[in-house]
Amino acid sequence: MMKSHLKSALLASAAIMLAAQAQAFDTVDWNWDADVQTQVTQTIDVTAELDATGLGMVENEQVFIGSASASSDVTALTVTPSVPLNGLGTDDLARVESAGTAVGNNGSIESDVKTDVDSSQLTGGAEIVDPLTGLVSVGAPAVIAATSTVSGITNAQVDSSATGVGNNLTIDVTPGTGDAILVANNVQTTYADIASVSSVSTVTVSDYSGLGGLSDPLVGSAATAVGNNLDVSVAGSTGGF
Repeated sequence: MMKSHLKSALLASAAIMLAAQAQAFDTVDWNWDADVQTQVTQTIDVTAELDATGLGMVENEQVFIGSASASSDVTALTVTPSVPLNGLGTDDLARVESAGTAVGNNGSIESDVKTDVDSSQLTGGAEIVDPLTGLVSVGAPAVIAATSTVSGITNAQVDSSATGVGNNLTIDVTPGTGDAILVANNVQTTYADIASVSSVSTVTVSDYSGLGGLSDPLVGSAATAVGNNLDVSVAGSTGGF
């Protein structure tokens, strides 16, 4: 749950278009020739007193065409520890971690001042370019596949994970002092077959005591498949979302 803070504001709009990229900030004279003035005028309706200390302007355009796959395989691992005088406990138990992650587009933006973001992420298997406008669309699905396989493990904890994502964007605005505003337009389009598989088999543990007191499960396995993901955080100097 997002909790609003008196001195924080988040203005964001999101749209998804499969055939063409969206045009953002229709009422803003967006100039990208690096001629940045120290005084920026914008009309923002915010019901909070704000004292912006700077300005960040970000244009993020990502196009992924093709397929992405990631696999992790751990097989036939046996741990033979030296037995201490007081026997084997959970602190002596080894740990096996296996992770497969496949992502089409990934973006991460961090700022400590007022920030304007115009972001577009497109993931597909085949590219179609409009000859008149030059806009890019997708004509076939991409394949995003992530697998993690663990088998034949003796005397060890196991944590296996597989994650497949078409588009991911993370924005974090956390000012050191004062207040900050985020104005963001985010367009994410995924045309893909996304599959994630995590498999764990044949895990054995013997001659260990206190296994019931493990902080994590003896065997963990997770598979996650996501088309589009957006994570936004805007925080004031004393709190935030």
